[in-house]
Amino acid sequence: MNKFSRNLFRELAPAIVRTGNPERDAAERQHVLEQCELVIQRIATEPHFKDPERFLFKAIRTRFLFQDQRWVRQVIDRRLGEFKLLVLEDPEAIGVTLNCAAYSSRGRPCRKQAIPGLGFCEAHQDWAGVEAEAVGV
Repeated sequence: MNKFSRNLFRELAPAIVRTGNPERDAAERQHVLEQCELVIQRIATEPHFKDPERFLFKAIRTRFLFQDQRWVRQVIDRRLGEFKLLVLEDPEAIGVTLNCAAYSSRGRPCRKQAIPGLGFCEAHQDWAGVEAEAVGV
């Protein structure tokens, strides 16, 4: 997963605003890198992480010039979209083990490992059909 966050950071890094103060510039770059890593980690471990592209963009947009922000959002959308597809298709290939997306009656998440491509464990696999019907698939 580290590879994906680093690739995202490398693509964004040249556009980070330079202030002329080396310490501040390093802190700005470190912030962008940490946010990229955080979002990649959350996508991998939280099946219902809502709108990670927006979350990341809001966290780092002030580190870029206004005229670069559209490009930054497009890079984020593309890179995170690719990563989300990889997580759905073959999570084990990138070192991710997905937990079941179901919750107990007490509101706690199920701690069992999800079946790849389904999002639910063996005990909750019948919920996948219910979720698809609710969405209208």
